[in-house]
Amino acid sequence: MRPPHEANSRSQVICDPWHSDHPRFFGSWSVYPFNDHLPWESFYKRATILYVSHPHRDHFDDELLVNIRKVLLFNMHVLFSCLPSSVLFIPVSTLQDIPVILPRNCFPKLKKDYSALGFHNFIDAEMMVGGTTLRTFVSETENREMEDSMVLITDGETTIVNGNDCKLDGEIEEVFPTFTPNTTLT
Repeated sequence: MRPPHEANSRSQVICDPWHSDHPRFFGSWSVYPFNDHLPWESFYKRATILYVSHPHRDHFDDELLVNIRKVLLFNMHVLFSCLPSSVLFIPVSTLQDIPVILPRNCFPKLKKDYSALGFHNFIDAEMMVGGTTLRTFVSETENREMEDSMVLITDGETTIVNGNDCKLDGEIEEVFPTFTPNTTLT
């Protein structure tokens, strides 16, 4: 496995963003319970990492991701318009890219989908955020490019597993028992 990507220590992860105003599969699937009352824009403003478990459209809300991207771009514009002109030049394309952690099984497909929406900072399967590790695990199924993954987030004391539709099998079965009793499944 390649060394994990390192980022800053104040990260906020958004996993599988899907707004209930955006039904999928010809309007036959919706988020339940409904989440249209949530303060979505405040989530966007604090987001520092995006994670989507697999390319199924009920886990990849392109309408919502476009809105997240717009808010992130606006935040970067406001931040840098307030800096003095003598500040060292940093390429805007580097500053505007929130890390998008993608599971290895569908990395090419999701990278293509995210690129089409303007995202460009892709992390393959694992990253370090200060003292916290984010690591994806792929469900052991026959269709590896379209199947689900989960993300495990741990700081050594508390562990969160966002399992969504993924089966608790394969590599995650071996790794999961090594974490603390404070593990939370979501």
